[in-house]
Amino acid sequence: MAGPFIADLINSTIVATSTVLICLALGVPAAYRLARTKNAFTRNLTAWIISTRMAPVFALSLSFFILMTRIIPLYDTVFALITVYLTFNLSLSIWILMGYFEGVPIELERAAMIDGASGLQTLRKIILPISKPAIITVSIVVFLFSWNEFLFAFLLTSTAARTVPAFVADFVGIVVIDWPAMTAISTLFMLPALILLTVAQKYIVKGLTMGALK
Repeated sequence: MAGPFIADLINSTIVATSTVLICLALGVPAAYRLARTKNAFTRNLTAWIISTRMAPVFALSLSFFILMTRIIPLYDTVFALITVYLTFNLSLSIWILMGYFEGVPIELERAAMIDGASGLQTLRKIILPISKPAIITVSIVVFLFSWNEFLFAFLLTSTAARTVPAFVADFVGIVVIDWPAMTAISTLFMLPALILLTVAQKYIVKGLTMGALK
């Protein structure tokens, strides 16, 4: 049992970490531009981005299953899970980061540009350092959503890319349930998330409330 568990734990780590990194790489510049550009197009685009997070997961499960098995041959690969998790978590990342960026005084950017900084330099050297709470919050939230997700991990994987939540489901048999093994595996699987939340608790609170208090 230790061998499959370690392999599935590695898959969970790869999927969750990759999802976080891609969400930040795409979400930070998108959220910054939407926060600083206010017109009818960006307002409609923002509403559409947020609405994609409101879509019921079960309503899209069949579509993703057909996509990954019939159209794009990604079934039982970590790329399938990363793609699906990005679909749901990227919009959430943009939403959280937008609220924080809107609370950052624009005078800081103007002062940097007067000193000769480009837009990219302003984002990298001014905005990102003071937005660390929001970035940490997004990273943790996306990581936990990807780390704990079960439905698509169960539907889109078999053995090669199976994650720990799908592995735990294998302990549910037709006749009996291996409760001791299931409990032990679940407890071990929850430890990284509990440690992460404990260490970064203050950043999560600040990152989630900054946009509301601006």
